Amino acid sequence: MASARWTRFLALGLTLAAAGCGSVATAQSDRDCSDFANQRAAQQWYDSHPGDPDHLDGDHNGTACDSLGSAGKRRGAAATGAAAAKGPRNGRVVAIVDGDTIKVEVAGQRETVRLIGIDTPESKRPQTPVECGAKRAAAAMTQLLTNRSVTLRRDPTQDAIDRYGRTLAYVDFGGHDAGETMIRNGWATPYVYQHHPFQRYRTYAAAAASAKTRRAGVQGICAGDFHRAA
Repeated sequence: MASARWTRFLALGLTLAAAGCGSVATAQSDRDCSDFANQRAAQQWYDSHPGDPDHLDGDHNGTACDSLGSAGKRRGAAATGAAAAKGPRNGRVVAIVDGDTIKVEVAGQRETVRLIGIDTPESKRPQTPVECGAKRAAAAMTQLLTNRSVTLRRDPTQDAIDRYGRTLAYVDFGGHDAGETMIRNGWATPYVYQHHPFQRYRTYAAAAASAKTRRAGVQGICAGDFHRAA
């Protein structure tokens, strides 16, 4: 009898241990869009994890993994096309997400585009308060690019698509660089990702110095602190 009780106790211990290990693995997992078969699956995961701890909603619009799209394969093809295209691509801005992210229609397909090399105050990041100048930065981008015809240009020193499925590109319009313009007007600051300087860094740095001298935008109203709470 004692032997039987010990066998049952040992089996129970192994079962609990296995369950515990599984819980730890789940708690420590870090999901990204590539882990999901389609947008619906990503959305279900996003909805069941308040606060978006896996950062699946890159443009903070309440939709997880825009790059997968509701039609999965079509949006996946668009992302692949953006990654494969090395030359400039022309499109039209159809929506403004915030000060550094827009939506562009290219060849009949909509892409979320994160401008390379700039950072603006946050207004939609989960668990982050609205930052000083965020709404005015978004308004500045809205005024600058809404319904504009633009040219998207890749930077070979940077990724073509980020982990959220957004196209990474310079956005040029009418002979101007939207990123540089935002910096020069004080609504953005140069941003170097993981210590890999982008090709237009010097131009952007010069624009930032000019904005600081003139106390333009965030440089004035927020004392140059792009991530201070409003």
